[in-house]
Amino acid sequence: MKEKRWLGVLAAAILLLLPTSVSAAVTVDDQGEFFSVEEVEKLETEYNETEFDYYVRTVPSLSGESIGEASENLFEDVKGEGYDAAILIAVEESEIHMNVAPGTAIDQAIAQLSNSDPFGRLLDETFVQAAGDGRFGDGIADLVLKVEELGSSIPDAEDSSAEDLAAVPSAPAAPENPNSTSPLLLLAFLILAVLAARIIYLLGQVKKVGKRLEALVQRQKGLLSNVLEPYQQSLERSEISKGLTKEQFQELHEQLSTLLTEAKEQEQTLTVLKDTAKKRKYAIAFKHIGSFGKQAKTTNLGKLEHEASLFEQGSQEQEAVLARLRGELEQLKAKELETSREIKALQETAAQAALKLAQFQQETELAFPAMKQHIDQALLHLNQAVQLDDAFDFAAANELLPNLKSKWQEITTDLTTLEALLASKETMIADIDQREEEIRQYTEREQLKLVDEDPYALLDEAREIFDTFSSSVAEGRVSHAKAQQARMTDLAGEAKRRVETLVSYRDQTGIDYQKITDGILPFLNLERAFEQELEQLRPAYAEHHWHYLQERFSRMQELTSTVEEKLPLIAKLIDPDEQQYKQARTEMNHVLEMFQLIEQLHADCFTAYEGLEEQRIRLTDSIGSLKKRLTGMEETANRHGLPVQPYSFEQLRQRIEHLQADVEQMPLDLALVSRQFEEEQQQLEQLDAQLQTLLRDKQNVEREWQELKSSYQQADRRLGIGFGAGTYRNRFRACEGLINQYMNDGQYAKAQSEVALGRRIVEEMREEERRIARERQRIAAQQAARAAAQRNRHKPGGGGGFGGFGGGPRGGGSGFGGGSRGGGSSFGSRGGGSGFGSRGGGRKF
Repeated sequence: MKEKRWLGVLAAAILLLLPTSVSAAVTVDDQGEFFSVEEVEKLETEYNETEFDYYVRTVPSLSGESIGEASENLFEDVKGEGYDAAILIAVEESEIHMNVAPGTAIDQAIAQLSNSDPFGRLLDETFVQAAGDGRFGDGIADLVLKVEELGSSIPDAEDSSAEDLAAVPSAPAAPENPNSTSPLLLLAFLILAVLAARIIYLLGQVKKVGKRLEALVQRQKGLLSNVLEPYQQSLERSEISKGLTKEQFQELHEQLSTLLTEAKEQEQTLTVLKDTAKKRKYAIAFKHIGSFGKQAKTTNLGKLEHEASLFEQGSQEQEAVLARLRGELEQLKAKELETSREIKALQETAAQAALKLAQFQQETELAFPAMKQHIDQALLHLNQAVQLDDAFDFAAANELLPNLKSKWQEITTDLTTLEALLASKETMIADIDQREEEIRQYTEREQLKLVDEDPYALLDEAREIFDTFSSSVAEGRVSHAKAQQARMTDLAGEAKRRVETLVSYRDQTGIDYQKITDGILPFLNLERAFEQELEQLRPAYAEHHWHYLQERFSRMQELTSTVEEKLPLIAKLIDPDEQQYKQARTEMNHVLEMFQLIEQLHADCFTAYEGLEEQRIRLTDSIGSLKKRLTGMEETANRHGLPVQPYSFEQLRQRIEHLQADVEQMPLDLALVSRQFEEEQQQLEQLDAQLQTLLRDKQNVEREWQELKSSYQQADRRLGIGFGAGTYRNRFRACEGLINQYMNDGQYAKAQSEVALGRRIVEEMREEERRIARERQRIAAQQAARAAAQRNRHKPGGGGGFGGFGGGPRGGGSGFGGGSRGGGSSFGSRGGGSGFGSRGGGRKF
């Protein structure tokens, strides 16, 4: 007993040094596409917390290989991944085989079912039963649940070990050998070897952490050296600068100082941590001997690695801060140079502006006080920026630059404009005089009296503006002078445009006058012609089609009289002695509008009969097309035997013929007949839709009926002659008779229902065929089992060595750890052996 306790303690110690196993589950490798997607998903999700691991593989075919060998090879491949059982399903051969490792908990659980063929019995009670009903996924689920149930009922390890030892036949005692090695010493040596390997591994881990800390120390020293240069530069710049610039450099220096302090502290802490890890590496390693997995995170080595990671993260953050601060320092230095350069450029611009203004003053002997004041104010602001830059406060100077650049750009533009204004000032009066001379010559050439316009008043207004313009230029008010110049130019141009517009009024009005004088003649004295138009309309069409024409004809006569009255007035206005061209254009525009309305009213009055005739012809053609289409629909219904009442076609045909008669009656009410036509057309569309629906229903039923008859013939041939076959034939013949009757009567919905009933009959025949096949398989299996039992009675049993199941009339002996239970078999067989290294058994289904 003392030795047993030592063995238990040593085994427990070894187990503590080994990693824990993974959680159990069911894995499906459906290479044979045997299961549905839903079955695979259900097996892998609902059974992911089983006690044992199951690997299920399906293959299309074994290609001549024994399923026992294939299943054993599969188990050998997957047992290294932690699976307790391998299940192989051959689809073409309809065979299933299961293998487990001998002596394991799952093997002991399954062995409870039978002494001879536990795997065969397990498959019979689970998968084979469900497979007979086509529930293959449920069959695997039943198998897993059965094994889990058996596993939960295994006796305790100590009791089962005692029972197993009692069941093994006594072996002759071996003579004692004083030189033999004790198992206890071998186990102790194994433990020492494991401990030594563990210590060597831990020392390597401590050394690895030490190297990591050394790299971090060197990295921190490099960071310190990189901080010193920008730290010194910011200090020097803050000492020599002033104002806002000094504040910016001081703030930057303080941030660099804080970074430098933090970097020094971290470098010192890392150095201490590195030295500690180097000096105490053996203590840390020995302290970790019993720590595995997640527990290691709470030990000194885990804390050391965690601190190293934190310091590495801190170094990255400090390097990022340093990069940002160096970038800000470079930006401040670049801003200083850029500010000085831009201030110098503005000083050059100011000097050029002052020189140009002095040049204008000398050439014109004018003071330009407004321009000079503008330049002086800009110079005052520029001098403030220069003073700030000279006082080493370029940051404050830089803030003034946007406004300064805008001011000096405006001054430069104004000086350029002032130069152009001075140049044009000398010729502006001469330009106005020249424009006046052009207008005088134009009016003389066109013999204009200028009754409606006075272009010379506009030119006088432009001369008056010139005095104000000259004052604005002399004072240097560029924007005012520019606006006044534009106004003078506009007045001069407007004066000439008005004269030219009078001439265009005169010429265009004369052309339009001649056009209206000639064009109004056809619209005079049309009373007799209009009466003839009405004489055509009265007997042919209903009054509401033409009663409004008299009002429109009267309106046309009124407009014609007004045009005749306006023409003499327009002729007088465009007379060379009058020359009231502007008023003449206004009157002519009114006359043109009236003439356009006269043409429209004339068309309404004298084309009404032709328009109504065109509508009547189109309506007559449409009624004929409707009647022709109805005839085609009736032929379709008769040809396919569709259940449509004949009076539906007859009533619609009579109404269409009435429409044809109504179109020929005089006077004709086109609106009434058109509405009736639309109603009949709608009725025809509804009848056509009904025909199409019936035709589709009939074709669908005919197609499904042909498919059903083909399926029935196949099922009837496969079922053959036997008990129950005549019943199915009688039922199907009755169904066939009803279908034919309903099809002849046009009751397609009822025929469809009978087709569905026929499908159920065919499905019952197929199920009966499958039931007969399963019954034949069961009978064959029973016969094969009886034959095998008969053969085994005449064969001697074999003895079993240690670890086997003993001798007897069934089964065979095996060596230590080897042997097998069950094995692959043909249809209906049980038992059989498997190769070395696993136990298993299989079945056909």
